[in-house]
Amino acid sequence: MPRNRVPPPPGPGRPKGSLNKGTQAIRDVARGLLEDPKYIESLRYRLMQGKAPHMEVLLHHYGYGKPSEKLEVSMPKAIRAHYTFTHKPAEA
Repeated sequence: MPRNRVPPPPGPGRPKGSLNKGTQAIRDVARGLLEDPKYIESLRYRLMQGKAPHMEVLLHHYGYGKPSEKLEVSMPKAIRAHYTFTHKPAEA
């Protein structure tokens, strides 16, 4: 057997867009908690009392994903014209 044998290239790896094992495990745990009948009843009671903590929001983000937030900013033409920048070389 030759000594300079090159190992074969690695496989294709994880498919693009698929979740890694840790992310999938966290999602499964969060969904399991959120879908538990005892938890739903407890949440319903706390919501009626006005005492639902922020943990529910975090669990929902982990379990079902955070909704996308889009912010659109517009400026009047006068302001845009005022803030036109030109590059000036640094003086030595």
